Amino acid sequence: ADLERGYLPDGMGVELSPGYHNLFYNYLRMHDLALYSDRGDDPSVQALAKQCERLFEPYVALCAPDRTLPKYQDGALVNVPERLGDAVQRYPHRADFKWLASGGAEGAAPAFRSTMLPYAGYFAMRSGWERDANHLAFDAGPIGWKHCHEDKLNVVMWAYGRLVLFDPGRGNYDDTPLGNYCM
Repeated sequence: ADLERGYLPDGMGVELSPGYHNLFYNYLRMHDLALYSDRGDDPSVQALAKQCERLFEPYVALCAPDRTLPKYQDGALVNVPERLGDAVQRYPHRADFKWLASGGAEGAAPAFRSTMLPYAGYFAMRSGWERDANHLAFDAGPIGWKHCHEDKLNVVMWAYGRLVLFDPGRGNYDDTPLGNYCM
């Protein structure tokens, strides 16, 4: 139930910050601990691992040509192949995870080019999955929880694989008038 409260139906966390999205790994660590202690046959442990598969999907949906995610909200740099490396081990049937994690050497490119995460309000429009593709990312969703910035309707854009409009993401957390204004 905690997992369902913390993650939206489109797989994005309620923080709405791609940089903090990986907090769901705690559930996978619980799963691993159950396996280690010979409790892997427990149906709730198996269900937990299955429920976490969809939480890797925002990494695919929002992936930019440089294989990072936009730094929406209070986000930091997210390396998509690195994050999907663990997913490949857990969900070997996911050819899209495998393709992004391996740099295109294995698996298959995602079947879509443009997509949206309707609950998070994130849109990604791309010319293709090549590293020199054009890509437009748009944040039209609600303000997130905890690690949020009031920076809605921002646009992030890559032209021919180069980042040309960006969201700077995380601030420095200082409690000064300028720091608070920037957040």
